[in-house]
Amino acid sequence: MAKRVAPHQRKKSNLKIKYDMSLDRWNEKIDSQNNKCAICNRVFGSESKTGPHVDHCHETGKIRDLLCIKCNVALGYINEDINIAQNMIEYIKKWN
Repeated sequence: MAKRVAPHQRKKSNLKIKYDMSLDRWNEKIDSQNNKCAICNRVFGSESKTGPHVDHCHETGKIRDLLCIKCNVALGYINEDINIAQNMIEYIKKWN
């Protein structure tokens, strides 16, 4: 029978493998951001879909901040392109 892994142990392992990030650093980031997304300021939930996601540079691997899934995915969809982000802002302004 397979041994069950505690959720915090799984989190610790995933952070180390994916981002070379310790659980202590993860918790420090959450505290320093007041448990909120660095972009939209929404409070993080406790489930994987609503909890913090590590934002990092895909070229260098450098960890930036913690984001909600919506902001993290949005950055990915626009390929972190500042011009596209600015165009999106202008588009929203036009229709508000």
